[in-house]
Amino acid sequence: PGEHPLMKLAFKGKTVLVTGGSSKMGLCLARMLIDEGLLPVLAVRNENAAQTVNETLADLAGRFSSVCFDLADAEGPDRLFRIRPDDPDYLVDLAQTEYESLVASSSPAKSDAYFQTNIAGRARLVRAACRSMVKKRFGRLIFISSAAAGSPGPGQGYYAAAKQAGEALYANCASELGVRGITAMSLRPGFVNAGRGGRFLKKAGQDGRRPATVDMDELCRAIVFFLSDGAAAFNATTVTMDYGVSFGKNRQ
Repeated sequence: PGEHPLMKLAFKGKTVLVTGGSSKMGLCLARMLIDEGLLPVLAVRNENAAQTVNETLADLAGRFSSVCFDLADAEGPDRLFRIRPDDPDYLVDLAQTEYESLVASSSPAKSDAYFQTNIAGRARLVRAACRSMVKKRFGRLIFISSAAAGSPGPGQGYYAAAKQAGEALYANCASELGVRGITAMSLRPGFVNAGRGGRFLKKAGQDGRRPATVDMDELCRAIVFFLSDGAAAFNATTVTMDYGVSFGKNRQ
């Protein structure tokens, strides 16, 4: 009496498509998804990345799969869903190419290509995923955005714009297709010690200004929770996960 059992997560679906699957976050997430009895399908850009996935998760062979997918490929999303023997129940979108520049000194060619990949390419991905999920009247999509979408630093204008566009795409799909069993949300993590965040944190540590960070395991556990049936009400919305750092930045 008076004691509460540990929360047991439930999942209506089984298969989770993870873009950016060879990233540190993708690999960490894959292990947690497998622990929950789910089947991660890790979408990676090329065969080298697929080999990295297979080597890193060698102890879990047979409990995940990988597939090549490039967000910059206009035919990629439709091809991705055509070659899958079973349509995914969930999509976790970690994919993002890199481009940082002051807006006034940016390269038009590079910025155009960046938006073509990370906005137009993402729109094609979301379209293909939703069309697949509508057929079975169930689907859950999570877009991994960034706290920088709301409070970008110098040189992050294009990155923030692409993340904001992604949030809008996912929110509108959730609004349009909620009555057909499709839900979606965006998660804005703050400083994470991986990828571009890891490089920033290394420099900040050298300068003695290291900010509060979100642990990779902590972030992946949150993603797993938001995929679960109990989090379905988090729909057409964006959640920030940064220990309040961006709140302080926006008040300065």
